[in-house]
Amino acid sequence: MSFATTELPSHTIAKLASEYPEAGHVLRSATPLRLHGGEESAAYRLGEFVVRVGARWRSAAELEWSGQVASAVADAVTEVIAPLGCASGRAVHVIEGHPITVWPFVAGAWADRANRRHFDSAAALLARVHRALAAAPLGPPPASDRRLGDTSDLTDHRLDEWLRAFSRDHLRRHALHGDYYPGNVLAVGDRLVGLLDWDEAFVGSPESELAVAAWEWGDCLRTGQLSKALEFAACYCRTRGTATALDDVALRQLIRRRLRWEAGVRRSDNAQEPQGAYDNAYAAAQIAAFHDLAPS
Repeated sequence: MSFATTELPSHTIAKLASEYPEAGHVLRSATPLRLHGGEESAAYRLGEFVVRVGARWRSAAELEWSGQVASAVADAVTEVIAPLGCASGRAVHVIEGHPITVWPFVAGAWADRANRRHFDSAAALLARVHRALAAAPLGPPPASDRRLGDTSDLTDHRLDEWLRAFSRDHLRRHALHGDYYPGNVLAVGDRLVGLLDWDEAFVGSPESELAVAAWEWGDCLRTGQLSKALEFAACYCRTRGTATALDDVALRQLIRRRLRWEAGVRRSDNAQEPQGAYDNAYAAAQIAAFHDLAPS
């Protein structure tokens, strides 16, 4: 997997320190430590804070809104990590074209989908997040100029027809995290302690996020089986998330929509080209899964 390599120069740190007087001393004196991960943004720890340097193509308005989404539910869901606002209330600072945000540092390691306590807790956490998001007084997201690449080779009229019918029958919409997978959930021991990276937050049906989260936490791309995904979705429903129960067909079709969208993201003008054998193999596996998951 390719990670962002954007640097955090000293003059950027100085600018941030002036925006956050209470954190200024720490930001100026700490040695930046690049944190693992980040396909789009590069994250650096500076003492008790994390500075995320975003991609130039990502607009400040998008990240302000996604930060507001996180902030709106952080009090209700203690695992949610929200960005810091400066004296003016802004959370995003555009420096040399990069949208930059500052976050509290939370110690932990990526959650482990093979750890049963992590797995069950992640489903329950998503349910709590969805309940909080459904009740949050949020405005609509800003218009995005993001353009997906060509996915005409993944045209599936049966999928499109099914999605239209699903949208007519499932009218509930609210803000969603947008990228709920183990790499965005932190754990200490068997306990989940943090949910981060809200950059992909959007408004949609909670079922769409549940299906993709279940796919990720069930490790289904690797195994080729949906049994763990169905377990994850059932655990979510038992803990009273806002999404309705998903049957096998709904799970497959909502996952396929996401896989097609991710192919478009990879092929867009804004995306980095896949680098290395892992990236190419991962993309190929997703395309194969798109076809293999089609209901019979």
